[in-house]
Amino acid sequence: MGHRMISLLFADKSFVYNSPVNPRVLREALAYAGTVLDVGCGCGALGRHLSDDGVVVDGVTNNSLEASAARFHHRNIYQIDIERGLGGVHNTYDVLVLSHVLEHLVDP
Repeated sequence: MGHRMISLLFADKSFVYNSPVNPRVLREALAYAGTVLDVGCGCGALGRHLSDDGVVVDGVTNNSLEASAARFHHRNIYQIDIERGLGGVHNTYDVLVLSHVLEHLVDP
């Protein structure tokens, strides 16, 4: 699997986002996935590639700009502060992905 990258520029140029997709995470998620919860989905880089490959992907982010962009690539977006937990959202998925998330948490 080649290196995949997503770049987004909002129409008003208020937000630019570039994100490489980790090919190993992508392969592992595809191997087991019927449904995926992409926790810390950002603007939807991983979700885009998973959904392009036929996987049903929902995302979690706490950032409203990211949520707006991720809606194009995820079935549902939950705007949740994961520092306070997922509130049961995670109980209905085959795979949970937390890629580039733990290093951003205050108390992982």
